[in-house]
Amino acid sequence: MFENRETTGELVDLNEVIRNVIALSPSQLERIRVIIREELADNLPQLKGTRIQLQQVILNLMLNVSGSINSMDGGSTRMTVKTKANNDESVQVEMQDPGGRGGP
Repeated sequence: MFENRETTGELVDLNEVIRNVIALSPSQLERIRVIIREELADNLPQLKGTRIQLQQVILNLMLNVSGSINSMDGGSTRMTVKTKANNDESVQVEMQDPGGRGGP
């Protein structure tokens, strides 16, 4: 069922991955009644990874965060997706609703 394969990574622009997920998933986002606002930092360091896996992770995070927000208030909501560079060359993604709920 599962294979232990070595994954070769590529340099990936996280902001581009996030924008692609948002652009390619409008029906899923509309279905769960979420409007996404982007606050993506300029000049993020690129990540070494697999683009499709990063897209899947970002989409799952968006769906999970928006699902928990919608279950709390029962309606549509806005979610802000933020990126930032940390001092140690790592990057951070944060998804949050206007009420401060959500998480990194």
